[in-house]
Formats: sequence, C-alpha cells, structure tokens
Amino acid sequence: HILTLKRIKPKVVVVVVSYGKEDFIEACKCLHIPVVELQHGLIGPFHVGYAYQGEQRSKQTFPDYLLVFGDYWINCTEYPIGKNRIISVGYPFLEEERKKYASTPRKKQILILSQGSIGQVLSKFALELSQTRDLDYEILYKLHPLECKGWEKKYPWLLSSNVKVIDTQEAALYELFAGSTIQVGVYSTTLYEGLTFGLQTYVLDAPGFEYMLPLLETGLVHKVSSVEELLRSINSRKSARAFDTEYFFKANAVANISSFLNGLIQRVRSSETHPSPSNLPEPQTCTERNP
Repeated sequence: HILTLKRIKPKVVVVVVSYGKEDFIEACKCLHIPVVELQHGLIGPFHVGYAYQGEQRSKQTFPDYLLVFGDYWINCTEYPIGKNRIISVGYPFLEEERKKYASTPRKKQILILSQGSIGQVLSKFALELSQTRDLDYEILYKLHPLECKGWEKKYPWLLSSNVKVIDTQEAALYELFAGSTIQVGVYSTTLYEGLTFGLQTYVLDAPGFEYMLPLLETGLVHKVSSVEELLRSINSRKSARAFDTEYFFKANAVANISSFLNGLIQRVRSSETHPSPSNLPEPQTCTERNP
C-alpha cells in the first residue's frame, strides 16, 4: 500500500466501508494522507465497525474524518474520533430519488422490508397481516436483493397468499416508498430512507431490533410485537408525524461533500507549502513494511 500511495501521491483518500481496510488506512496515516470515509449504511451503538463506547476503547486505524448523512448519525453512537471530525453532508442518491418520485401518487399500501437474517419472521408476519379481515391496505413484501433467488422455497407460505412479493432487483425501492403509506421492518437502513418519504414507520420486535433503539428513542417510529398491535397503532395514527428530514439526511449533499473535500485539500496543500501547526490529523506511529 505504501509504495502504491507514494507513486500516486494523493492529497486525500476517500473510502466507503472503512472496516476491513485497516492496512490501507494505516499506510495513509504513515504518509500523512488524511482519510475520509463516506457513510454507507446503518450506524448505531451495536455496530462493531463504529461503536467504541468508553474511554478505554479506541482504534488507531479509523479514518480521520467521517462524513455522515445528517446530524442524527453524529450522536447515535460513540466513535473513536472526536465529534468535530464527524461532518453532516447528506446522501446524494437518496436526494435524487426523492426528487424523481416526488409526484408519485400515494396508495393504501403497507410496505414490508425483508432481510435474509429475519425473513422467516417478517414473511410470516406479512402473511398474518394479509389474512386480517376488512384490511383495506395492499401488502407489499420487498425482498432484499440477496433473497430474490429461491425465495419460493424459503417462504413457500407467501406463494398462495394475498401478499404481493417484490422479487426483482430492478424494482425501484424509492418508487415503492413514494407510493406507500406505511412501512414495517426490523433493522434495515431503508427504514430511515422511508421516513423521509413521509411513511408511518414500525419496527417489528424481532431479533436485531436493538439496532434501531436510537431511532425508537426519537418517537418518530413505533415498535410493535404483533399484527394486532400494528393494526391498533395504524388506526390511532392517521398520518406520519411531521419532522425535519434534514436531521437524518442533510440537503444539498453533493455540494456539501465537494465543499468539505475541496477545503481539506486546500489545507493539505497549504501545510505542504507553509509547514505549521494545523488541525490536520497527526499520523500514527508506524513503521513502513514491505507491501
């Protein structure tokens, strides 16, 4: 890594998913190259890649800066770097998709977001929900892309049900958000995205829901343990609670990211031409090794 970096001579390195890249990040730090990570998905107090609670827990090969979707993510866990190095910038793709489907008509649809790890529980929940008498909502079951192949054998009870299974990777998730009223899931990052489309959001009490505790504490979503509890909550809540979507996903993401990176690059160049104490990250103590 060190030889490659010396040949390329980058001013700044940007990574997505920093864990698993510790050797590369260490090489960057040895060469005084700032490392910036772009948030890629769910972060919370139980994510071993980011959560470092307690003064005794640290990580020397963590990026120097973490660019997150919004202010919510700054406080959802304790990171191994200071909060002044965690910057809210937004999520460019989500921002564009919201614009694309802004005029999509909303229907009485309940969108259930599956995940392979808890698909058995969610799919049976969807089946039971679809069997509710006088339910005037269409039930959509959106498979995770990794579940699309062979789902018929894994969830055979859905084959003859009234649940509409979305089993193609080409299905536009954000169009489903825009056209639905309610979403149900367990610990998928997409639940946060669905919130920004104004969906009533419910977290099913199933293994892994703990990842959503910071979100549940906001009061914007509700945890349910059964179909009956979900229906009672739906009947008592006629619409989603209004909130500032920028708290989760800051607006003008591309401009924000570009502004931060350009500013950091200018600081690096300035430190090269006029060496002086600055707030650029100090490299860790290391020894160069053969790549």
